[in-house]
Amino acid sequence: MTLDNWMIRSKLLAGFAIVLLIACVVSLLGIANLGSMNDRTAEISKKALPSVAASGAINRQLSSLRIARLGLIMTGPNTSMAQAIALVETSVTGLQAAVDAAAPLFTSAEERAIYQELRTQVAAYTSTVPQQLQFARANDIDAVKGIFVGPAAVAYRASNKALDDLIAINNRGSDQAGALATQVYHQGRLQLLIGLIAMVVLGVAIAFVLSGSLARRARLCGEAAQRMAGGDLGQSLAVSGRDELAQMMQALESMREQLRATVGNVRQNAEAVATASAEISQGNQDLSGRTESQASALEQTAASMEELGSAVQRNADSARQANHLAQNAAAVATQGGTVVGQVVETMRGINESSRQISDIIQVIDSIAFQTNILALNAAVEAARAGEQGRGFAVVASEVRSLAGRSADAAKEIKGLIVASVDRVSTGNVLVDQAGATMNEIVEAIHRVTAIVAEISAASAEQASGVVQVGQAVTQMDHATQQNAALVEEMAAAAGSLKKQAGDLVQGVSAFKLGDGRAPAGSQPIPGHGPVRAAQLTVPSAARPALALG
Repeated sequence: MTLDNWMIRSKLLAGFAIVLLIACVVSLLGIANLGSMNDRTAEISKKALPSVAASGAINRQLSSLRIARLGLIMTGPNTSMAQAIALVETSVTGLQAAVDAAAPLFTSAEERAIYQELRTQVAAYTSTVPQQLQFARANDIDAVKGIFVGPAAVAYRASNKALDDLIAINNRGSDQAGALATQVYHQGRLQLLIGLIAMVVLGVAIAFVLSGSLARRARLCGEAAQRMAGGDLGQSLAVSGRDELAQMMQALESMREQLRATVGNVRQNAEAVATASAEISQGNQDLSGRTESQASALEQTAASMEELGSAVQRNADSARQANHLAQNAAAVATQGGTVVGQVVETMRGINESSRQISDIIQVIDSIAFQTNILALNAAVEAARAGEQGRGFAVVASEVRSLAGRSADAAKEIKGLIVASVDRVSTGNVLVDQAGATMNEIVEAIHRVTAIVAEISAASAEQASGVVQVGQAVTQMDHATQQNAALVEEMAAAAGSLKKQAGDLVQGVSAFKLGDGRAPAGSQPIPGHGPVRAAQLTVPSAARPALALG
C-alpha cells in the first residue's frame, strides 16, 4: 500500500501520531527517571537523614553525660554537688531515650549489629554512673575521678567508636543514594536529548515526504486545469492513488470528458439547428395557409352564433313570461286556500254550536220528564184528597199534558238537531278534503313556479353563455390576427437562429477535442438558402363584430 493511496487526513494524522508517539515515549522516559530520582531522594530524606540525625542526638546526649560527670569532679563554689548529681541523672535519662528512639531507624543487618554494639557500650558506660554518684554524695572526689578516668573512660571511647561506625555507614548510604540520583539524572538527560533529536529528524522527514507528495499532484491538477481553461480537451490526466488529490484529479478528468462530450454535442446540435431553421421557414409558410382557413371558419362560426343568440334570447323572454303567469296562478291558489281554510273554521264553529243545542234539548227533555213525574204524583195526591183535591187534580192533569207535549217537542227538535249535526259533520269532512286538495294544488303550483323559474334562469344562463361564446369567437379572431403576426416574427427569428447557430459553431471551434475531427468553424453549415419571412393577410370579413343580446 503506497503513500498515495492514503487519504490526506490519514497522512497528516499518521505523521503527527508518529511525532506525538515519540514525544510520549520521551515524556514517559523522563517521568520514569524523575520517579527514580524521587525514590533516591526519598531514601535520603526518609532513611539516611533521620539515621544521621538520631546518631547526632545520641552523640550529643553522650557528650552531655560526659560533661555532666566531669562536673562532679570540677564542682566550684557556685555549683553544689546536688545540682551536678541531678544534671548527671538527667543526662543519663536523655541518653537512654535517644538510644531507644533510634532503634527503628536502623534496618540493615550491618546497621543493626553496630547499633547493638552501641547500645551495649552505652549501657556499660551508664552502668558506672550509680557508683560514681554514690561517691559524689560522699564527697569522695578521688573515687569519682578514678571511675571517670577508669572504666567510664573505656566505655565512653567504645561507645564513641560504635557511634562513629554507625555514622560512617549512614554517610556511606547517603553518598550512594546521591551518586545513584546523579546517575539517573545524567541518564534521563541523555534519553531526552536522543528523543528530541529523533523527533525533530523524523518530523522533518515526514514533512518533506508529505509536502512532496501533495505538491507534485497538486501541480498536476493545476496544469490540467490550465490546459482545459485554454481549450485543450484532448490530453487526458493520469490518475494514481486514492487520496483527496487523486479524487480531485479524477473529478478533473471526468470534467474534461464531460466538457469534451458536451462541446462535441454542441457542435453537432448547432449544425442541426442551422438545418432546422430552414425547415421552420417552410413550416411558417404552411402555417400561413392554415391560418387563412381558420379565419374563414371563424367567420361562419360568428354568423351561426349570432342566430343562436337570437333564438336563446326569445326562449329566455318566453320563460320569463311563463314564470310571471305561474307566480300569478300561485297567488290565486294561495288566496283560495286561505278562503277554504276560513270555511273549514266556520263549519267547525257550526258543528260545535249544534252539539251545544243538542245538549240543551237533552236538558229540556229531562225537565219535561221530571215535570210529568211531579204531575203524576200531584194527581195521586189529589185523588187521595177526594172532593178537596179535585181542582188540584185538574191542574195536575193539565201540567202533565203540557209536560208530555214538551217532551215530544224536545224529541222532535233533538231529532232535527242530530240530523243537522250529522249533515254538518259530513260537510266538515268534505270541507277538510277540499282544503287539503286546495293545499296540494297550491304546492303543485309552487313547484311549477319553481320549475318555470329554473327554466327562466337556465335560459338566462344560456343567453349569457352564448354571449360569452361570441366573445370567445371574437377573441379567437384577434388571436388569429396575432398568430399571423407571430408567423412573420417566427420567419425572422428563423433567420436569426441560423445566424446564431453559425456563431455557436464558430465559438466551439476554439476547443480541441483530440479526436481528429476538423474544427467546427471549418465545416459548412447546411441550409436551404436565405430564409423568407412568411407574409399573411387575413381578410377583414374574418373579423366579425358580434353583437348578441
